[in-house]
Amino acid sequence: MVEKNFSGRDILDLTMSLGKFRDSEGTFGRSSAVASRTITRPDEWWKLFGGDTPILQKFAIRILSQTASSSNCERNWSVFERK
Repeated sequence: MVEKNFSGRDILDLTMSLGKFRDSEGTFGRSSAVASRTITRPDEWWKLFGGDTPILQKFAIRILSQTASSSNCERNWSVFERK
């Protein structure tokens, strides 16, 4: 997915930003960022604390804002039960 949405320098920047996130560097290591990890919606958390890594922030918000639903699966099971 990364290669579809980003290219060249942006992929390198994204990779470096992931390291900062993983290691809790910069704003990711602030006490408010750490404390709010478990109580803030993930997309909101990225809006609040991802500003130092704008490409990663945009990517994370895009992924985390997608709706997840099993309604299509549920519809299929309903059809299967009728037969």
